Amino acid sequence: MQKNEAALERNRSLFINILVVVVFLSLTAVFIHYLYNSSADIRRLSLEKLADTFSASVNNAHWQWQAEGRPEKLMVSTYSSQLGEGKKLVETKSQSILMSVQGWPKTETNVNGCIKIWNMMLGFPLELEGLEVLVDYYDGKSITGNSIDEICRYRLSSGAYFEYKMNLGQVLQIKN
Repeated sequence: MQKNEAALERNRSLFINILVVVVFLSLTAVFIHYLYNSSADIRRLSLEKLADTFSASVNNAHWQWQAEGRPEKLMVSTYSSQLGEGKKLVETKSQSILMSVQGWPKTETNVNGCIKIWNMMLGFPLELEGLEVLVDYYDGKSITGNSIDEICRYRLSSGAYFEYKMNLGQVLQIKN
């Protein structure tokens, strides 16, 4: 009897150990699946926030253009959040922004121009959450037959993107 009880106890212990391992692996698989699926949503939300920032920069440039008497280019300065010697503002970066006749940031009409607009409006590399932001240029004549519809598209490899209509100053929100 003792041998049967010992064998049953070993079998029960083995069964419990296998059950614990299976439950642990299942929970790990569910957690990995959740993280993998939510990372796309996080990137999409980050791109939405970036599109809002881009749009705000475009509108700020337009209003500054109006206030300065509609010049061909604007000088925009960025200042440190801390005061320097003599409690004066410390300029960290100065940049010129080329403006169209309608008062919207614009450069040459190609992919390089779209990259320059990104740099003028956001001032950091074409990267989001460790992913490269891809840039496309669409000539208005090829899209609608009207040159006023030129578009810069900023997109992630996952498919999410936002667009900037150069001649209208519009930032079209995330599409998928």
